[in-house]
Amino acid sequence: MTGGSEPSADVQIPVDMVSHLLDAAQALQAGGRPESAKLLVDRLSAQRYSLPLLRRLRAQWRQFTQSAVPERDRFAAKDWTGFGAHNSQKLRCLTILDEISELNWSADFDCTRLVRLSAQQQITEADYDFVLVETAWLGPENDWIYAFTSPGQKHENAQAVLAVLERLRVQIDKPIVIVNKEDPLHFELFFPLVRYADHIITTDQDMVPNYRGRADALSVTALPFAANMSLTNPVGRVNEPQDKVCFAGSFYSGGYDDRARQMDYILQPIIDFRGVIFDRQSRKPNPVHDFPDRFKPYIRPAVGFREMARHYRRFRAFLNVNTIVSSPTMMSRRVYELLASGTPVVSAPSRALEQQFLGIVQIASNAKEAYMQVARLLDDEQHWWKTSQRGIREVTLKHQYAHRAAVIRSIVFGADIEAESPLVSIIIAADRAVHLARIAENISQQSYPRIETVVALGRSWSEDEIASLENMLNTVPTIERVVIQKASDLVPLGQRLHLAVAEAKGDFVALFSDKDHYLPNYLVDMILTFDFSQSVIAGKATYAAWQHAGCRVALYNPGFEHSHVDNFCASTIVARRSWLKKVPFADQSDAPEIDLLKHALSAGDRIYSADHFNFVEVGGLNSMRYPRHGKRRPAEPISVAAACREFEQWKV
Repeated sequence: MTGGSEPSADVQIPVDMVSHLLDAAQALQAGGRPESAKLLVDRLSAQRYSLPLLRRLRAQWRQFTQSAVPERDRFAAKDWTGFGAHNSQKLRCLTILDEISELNWSADFDCTRLVRLSAQQQITEADYDFVLVETAWLGPENDWIYAFTSPGQKHENAQAVLAVLERLRVQIDKPIVIVNKEDPLHFELFFPLVRYADHIITTDQDMVPNYRGRADALSVTALPFAANMSLTNPVGRVNEPQDKVCFAGSFYSGGYDDRARQMDYILQPIIDFRGVIFDRQSRKPNPVHDFPDRFKPYIRPAVGFREMARHYRRFRAFLNVNTIVSSPTMMSRRVYELLASGTPVVSAPSRALEQQFLGIVQIASNAKEAYMQVARLLDDEQHWWKTSQRGIREVTLKHQYAHRAAVIRSIVFGADIEAESPLVSIIIAADRAVHLARIAENISQQSYPRIETVVALGRSWSEDEIASLENMLNTVPTIERVVIQKASDLVPLGQRLHLAVAEAKGDFVALFSDKDHYLPNYLVDMILTFDFSQSVIAGKATYAAWQHAGCRVALYNPGFEHSHVDNFCASTIVARRSWLKKVPFADQSDAPEIDLLKHALSAGDRIYSADHFNFVEVGGLNSMRYPRHGKRRPAEPISVAAACREFEQWKV
């Protein structure tokens, strides 16, 4: 755009022309003229308009400049702390949230409640970055009861929240994010308030066109529910008493025909296996929510969220029904929380379950299938453990509240949405080249996306053998760097490991043995434990071990999966490199792994034992290299054919 065609900053552009000029700016951008597009939007932004229009202009300006507000860097994730990448410097927000949502979002946002009686003062005087409101039925401590659900917004609380939103929208330049977690059933009920949002979040992807057609929002985004891994996780579930099967929720006898049909068959295993029902409506008696008589012997009263989170780890299986079956994104928040807790879910089918948890949530379409799915989870240990671990992995990698918070930061402030996976340094001490092929296979088959390898070799390795190993590793796309160190066989193992750690650049260090087998998801599942274990070092106290006598694989030291322990298999050490700098391998030690674990415990640090999959020890049990656990339990060997392909049963 040149010369007289540019709008003068001194001339006020009519509001009804702004949208046409924005369309023109988009056309310029699409036509390969981004500088002209930026100039036009910049001139438009200099005019005096209402705050809603200015917000739209600013959002358009960020789109063209691919930058965000000046404070953008503060909102982007600084240090990697997990696959969910919790932000080290939280956005500050004023909130109206139900209590469970407040617990979940507080891990990623610095939340301050908007209090009913002081909300007007808070929005003008508080220090905050944005406003986060959800379609709350009650709000914390019932402070906003009827605020969102009053017919015609006539209730005084509804009038109060409308006044707050109106003032925010017109007078205060802070982004308003409103989450409708009740879509699609209650779209119309909550829309009169949702329409005040600058950014609308819906739990149902299918509702996005409706909002775009009826609301004047800067953005409309579908975000499913999620789990907060600090609240719902598998830590210590092996130490919890294990009941069989559970359902937690409400019964609806009218108006929800699909749900009623699902409940009729999906709850049958409660009777078959003498399970438990936590009745969400037990404190609010209503005939509409009365469970049929055949289920009443199994009903317990409702419990609070934190108590329910503990119950998640106390059952072998949970049952689920779906009020919404056609949405690609909407399902119960409880599904995410259960899977995060390591508890398999048996559910009636839904589109969202198929798209997000295919092969993880066990689907049943009738009473017979429900019975068979639950029975298999109760009777087949291997199936239960694999289903449990797949659920933990899927939620940790994709469905934490930290993931959802990253999307909000991106939408509202232009912060980077993707947190890069941390670099993992695999360290191997190999005296001889006899296991060269196994070393290369163990590393190259890892599904983890960012790896470097530091190999500490003994003197017996020839130049040809070293070159062969380097060539094998350098062809693997996930390996970013290969370092070969060579030392005399007389150099103590502790010193060799210490030198290898000093060379490592990764956020984490993983110690591999040249003799054992590390299956593809080994690193992924080890690293993700740092999201919820509150530990600085992880390994496997329970693991598969190849028994040469009898040619079989045994599950060694069972009963310590996903729990804090005092030691574990030395070949499975994974630790934060920053911690290893403070507590390094002892230079002169011939058993440095044992010393490392002792140092961790003496320093008050926590040691975590992960799942028992994706690793098979074949080097022989040695009391120096593989310390026995102080509370070792007898193992029952699982016989398998004497072939490496049988290791597949330990892959998940």
